[in-house]
Formats: sequence, C-alpha cells, structure tokens
Amino acid sequence: MLLSRGGAENIMIAQELFTGYNRKKFPPSFDSVDWKFLEATLRVFNFPARFKAWIMECVSTVIFSISLNGSTHGFFKGARGLQQGDPLSPYLFVLVMEMLNLMIRIRIQQCGLFSYHWRCKDLELVMLSFADDLLLFSKADTN
Repeated sequence: MLLSRGGAENIMIAQELFTGYNRKKFPPSFDSVDWKFLEATLRVFNFPARFKAWIMECVSTVIFSISLNGSTHGFFKGARGLQQGDPLSPYLFVLVMEMLNLMIRIRIQQCGLFSYHWRCKDLELVMLSFADDLLLFSKADTN
C-alpha cells in the first residue's frame, strides 16, 4: 500500500492498472494461512512471547464438527487457516499480508531481476492489499 496516498487514490491506481487485464480467482485466503507462518510473523514483528502464545492457542486449538440433519457428528482439528467471523482474524491477516509484502520487497532487493510493471515503476509499487484481496504488479514476459 502506498502510505503517502489515501485509500481512495490507491483504489483508483488499482482500477487504472486493471483496465484490460484478466483477474484470477483463488481459494479464500483466510483458509490458507499457515500457522507456522503466522507464528514466525508474530516473532518478526517482536510481539511478546506471552502474547504470541495466546494468539497461537486461539488459532490452533479450534475443533470442528459436522452437523447432518440436525445432529452433530465427529470432531476434527483444523490444520491451518484463520476463522472468518472471529474478531481477531482480520488483524492477524493484515500482519501476514504485511509479512508477505516485506518478503517480496527483500527478494526484489536481493535478486536484481525484478521488473516493475510499466505503470508502477515511478512509484516502485509491487502490491496493493485490502481485506483479503491482493494485487501483485510486475512486468510479465510470456517467454
């Protein structure tokens, strides 16, 4: 996200960039957050150990069951993901997205092979994210 610009301006930039491009749909992003990655993210952003333990306890001890014809059957433990509707999940997801942004920027600096999309070069814009939507911008080559 471009911090020096307002949210509406970021949306206008994204809309202008998307003109003439196809959009790819992916599975729900909250469901795919890896808990080890979340834990590493909390560590990188220097959250206190006790707080990290509480967060990981909240997300990793969820038990699911299936309801068929009004009766509950079986219990199984989740292996990944953040619960949609949980008031904590959006905040955790923002941290995970910020970590992804940091990792991409570090890789760009290390690699030297990255080419910005021609409309993003002056801003050094690589990605925009909002809620669970992510837009990645780079120069693509079909070869």
